[in-house]
Amino acid sequence: MAATLGVIILKEMFDLTDEAALDNFEFNASWQYALNVEPDEAHVCQKTLHNFRVKMSEAEEQGILTCSALFDEIAGAIIKDKGLKIGKQRLDSTHIRSNMAVLTRLGLFTHTITAFVKKLRKQHPRLFEALPKGIYERYIDREGYFVDSPSSDSRRRLSQCAADVWRLADRFRGHRSVSGMPSYLRLKRLLEEQCAIEDDDPTDPDGDGPEGVPVRPKDPKVEKIPPTPLQGSDDDATYGHKGKGYQAQVAETCDPENEIEVLTHVSVEGAHESDQHATIPVLDDLEQKDCKPDTLLADTNYGRGQNIVDAARCGVDLVSPSCGPKPEAEEGDFILDDFMFSSGGQRIEHRPMGQEPVEQGAQSKGRRDARMDAKRCGRCSWPRRCPARRSDRDTAVTLTWLPSAGATSARRHRERTKEFKDGYRLPSGIEATNSEYKRFYGGGRLRVRGSPAVHRMVKFKFMALNIRRWTNPARKTQNQAA
Repeated sequence: MAATLGVIILKEMFDLTDEAALDNFEFNASWQYALNVEPDEAHVCQKTLHNFRVKMSEAEEQGILTCSALFDEIAGAIIKDKGLKIGKQRLDSTHIRSNMAVLTRLGLFTHTITAFVKKLRKQHPRLFEALPKGIYERYIDREGYFVDSPSSDSRRRLSQCAADVWRLADRFRGHRSVSGMPSYLRLKRLLEEQCAIEDDDPTDPDGDGPEGVPVRPKDPKVEKIPPTPLQGSDDDATYGHKGKGYQAQVAETCDPENEIEVLTHVSVEGAHESDQHATIPVLDDLEQKDCKPDTLLADTNYGRGQNIVDAARCGVDLVSPSCGPKPEAEEGDFILDDFMFSSGGQRIEHRPMGQEPVEQGAQSKGRRDARMDAKRCGRCSWPRRCPARRSDRDTAVTLTWLPSAGATSARRHRERTKEFKDGYRLPSGIEATNSEYKRFYGGGRLRVRGSPAVHRMVKFKFMALNIRRWTNPARKTQNQAA
């Protein structure tokens, strides 16, 4: 088992195919030395390697951590061996594409319909022969039908595909055997995600053209298409602002006194996921592994107000630029940003005129309030231009706010200081890590598809990156001695 794991790690370290990795294991003395295997024992069957990876993925899906536990164990060993400081870490995400075909919307329709019709011909030839002649011509004997169409006809072609999807889905709805075929279920999913079904009854349900059916392609500019639609070759991949595929959340140490920096967290998610929702899960994972930092540096998207508040409750200072647009105020008006809040947004340190509140406390639904001295507020020249309000039943002036809004306001003040600007130079280093992962380890475009395989391969590639960083100093010393 140890030798098989070693082969997988070295395979990802040098970005090799299975065949090339097994050849190196069998004939490369350096691989045999690194894995502590005798030459006459250095053999693993390719099928064994495949089955081993499948078992690991199945165990991960069942909650039995295999490659994740191995990644954590290797990272912990490096931290202990090098005496690395983990109090300061940085977080970022990087886009990943699996071995998937990048299809246009028209290509997705034609690919899905063709796959279903071919399966129908193989499994139910009599039902296939009963299909309209146009279906056969467009998706089986379709040379030149879609690929040679001018761009001006693309909308017409898409409408035709949408009509064909509806007709096929409606034709076999409730059929005992066809309705359970995976290719038919994909056809139904495509209809639900990419098409809008009108309320009108079909006037020509058995016809051959795009007219006469209560369906049309959705307009992406007006109608919402889910971020997790069919992708043709990898249904687990999703759409995000960086493109189609997946993304990995990556955290690594960044203390200037460390000899090397080690990755402490790697997780894979859909490309549609927002970085705003990744901060706290990453901190929870690091805390479970006893790798929780004191300071976490991240990009703007990670630094929304609620994340700053939740990180502070975990004992972590989340250092990132404020997230969201700065509120604008008319000349002479006071806004929430004119009050000085604590870094966690829980307390007001002083008001715009410099005085501290008389009393502060918690309200319902997580809100906070601060009571001001009514006499001092009465001498203010801008009582009607201030967000604090006087209660009819109380002599005090009260300001109410959400901690997330207070934390964002405090961050806007903090990011203007020289201390923040100097300290925020460190996060840019993780871009070099993402670049190293993609250039040297082939992490930008993987050889596998499907969420389980992508999760496993990304973990092993980052394991290889950590191990290479771990051994690089020794290799440099050896080269200098030679």
